[in-house]
Amino acid sequence: MFSRISQFSKNISDEITRISDDVNNVRQQGEVAIDTVAANNILHTETPNPDTLIQPEDEPIEANTEGEADNNANVTSDESKLNGGSSVGVTTTQPSSSTNSSDIQGEPQSNKPSSASTPEPKSMSTSGVATPVSASANNSMIVPGTNINWNELSPELRSKMKKFMKYEEKYPLLLDAYKTEKKKTSYITLFENALKDSTPCDGIADIQGFKQYLSGLNSKIDILNNEFKRVVGSENSLKKVEKQLNDTVKSLNDKIKSVEKQNHELKDKLKDAKSDNGTSEETQQEVESLKKQIVSLKSDLANQEDYPDIKSQLDSAKQEVTKLNEELSSKSSNSMKNSKNNLWKLRLPTI
Repeated sequence: MFSRISQFSKNISDEITRISDDVNNVRQQGEVAIDTVAANNILHTETPNPDTLIQPEDEPIEANTEGEADNNANVTSDESKLNGGSSVGVTTTQPSSSTNSSDIQGEPQSNKPSSASTPEPKSMSTSGVATPVSASANNSMIVPGTNINWNELSPELRSKMKKFMKYEEKYPLLLDAYKTEKKKTSYITLFENALKDSTPCDGIADIQGFKQYLSGLNSKIDILNNEFKRVVGSENSLKKVEKQLNDTVKSLNDKIKSVEKQNHELKDKLKDAKSDNGTSEETQQEVESLKKQIVSLKSDLANQEDYPDIKSQLDSAKQEVTKLNEELSSKSSNSMKNSKNNLWKLRLPTI
């Protein structure tokens, strides 16, 4: 169990080291330092939507005389010709010559007419059809940025100039939008490079691959979390077992101490018993000696009871000995006397 826990910890440390190395490699690739606040502001800057942009068209060609102007007053805007084809995704409509509507949806209208975008002044009829002003008013108009009288230009040039002024009006806005989009593209390129280096995705357009990569990471994280929970649970159970074992060891140590104490007490008692046993052996020896003395005394007592008979026998024996001695003394040979004396001595009982 401990080997599995150590192996799991080693795998986690190796994975963390690998991720750290990957991050360090990405950071060490010589990337330019990026101001995150400025980058965030640029990425959240809204630029004109291409689908809402309207391509300016040629204005209707106007006549130089008042009669021609009156005849052209009823010409509708759908009879004008387009200068070139419309770009892809761009909606082309016929703008009114008397209006300065914005080419971008949601762009606020300026109440003050711009000198660079002021077309030839026209009057509006109650029916909404634009009608040109008088020739005297046209003679007083000057082309913006020049000293050329507006009426001195040919109708074709006036139409082109009106279209050009609309382009010129929108050019600063489009230029700012282009610069913003270029900065966004640079940040997106950096992000795409980091994405290629850190993930198996081919680029920022590989949405499906990025989703699969995130799904794999989530699955790996779930597996690691489950394994971590399992290991933590095992560790907790092992801690409980360890606590139980420690309690058991503690109780056993207490029992060992009590047993050792009892052992010392028993050893002391054994010493006392051994000393008592030595005393009892001495007492036993004394008892045995006393028993022997009792037996000897009993035998002596029995002998003392037979003493009168023995004494009488002894007296008679003495008399006989005296008698025999007297007889032996009468004999002449000393040898015979000695043999007789020895014989009688052998016959005498020992007291």
